[in-house]
Amino acid sequence: MASRPERPPDGPDPPLETVVDLLQRRFGVAAPRKLSSLRLPTCARPLSTGFADLDEALGGEGIPRGSIVELVGVPTSGLATLALLLTARSQQPGEVAVIVDLEETFDPDYAARCGVSVQDLLLVHAPARGHVLDTVHELISSGATSLVVMHSIETLLKQGERPARVAAGVRRVKSAIQGSECCLLSLVPWEANLTCTVPAYANVRLLVEREAWLEHGHDVQGYQARVTVLKNQFAPAGRSVSLPITINGDPP
Repeated sequence: MASRPERPPDGPDPPLETVVDLLQRRFGVAAPRKLSSLRLPTCARPLSTGFADLDEALGGEGIPRGSIVELVGVPTSGLATLALLLTARSQQPGEVAVIVDLEETFDPDYAARCGVSVQDLLLVHAPARGHVLDTVHELISSGATSLVVMHSIETLLKQGERPARVAAGVRRVKSAIQGSECCLLSLVPWEANLTCTVPAYANVRLLVEREAWLEHGHDVQGYQARVTVLKNQFAPAGRSVSLPITINGDPP
């Protein structure tokens, strides 16, 4: 189990560059891989989703910082696209977004079409799978990340990690994220949601369902998706909203 990087007594948390360097030397240069210069977050306000109706359904301002949020859905529901739109929204001046690409499916071109500033993104491939949650814990503990996206915590179980080890890692991550300016966004396939061993650790759970394709001529522009708040520890759950999730920049 990885330990937190040492720092001088009573000194500030190490900058993200130091944490990245330590993780690369310990677990390999691809975990994580810095895509450009990194900046520190300065704002602790909730992360707006960019959709006023969804922000209201979540309690008024969007996704709360210092929380674990699960997006649950089937393939082509709009789940991954919504996560990329949220990643783009999180990339405000002075804030760093992280994508943990456990399944090695990250498409930088598609991410850019969703508004993500790819050159300012921190991408974690985490080839040493046993250290994925340790890496996430260190990045959150650095105090220098605004959003961490994982696809998904349940993938670790599918890849052979012991449930007890995953649960212990998630507990450490949740302890680090509480009171922080970061949000952990976990993308959960619907079938994994049915048998998931770690759902109790999510503060917010959203179900994403595709209602229709958004088309322009013969081209698919995105999804009309219904997002239902299944769980919310910060506001009443049960709200459901219909959203146009587009793939060529910010949502309307």
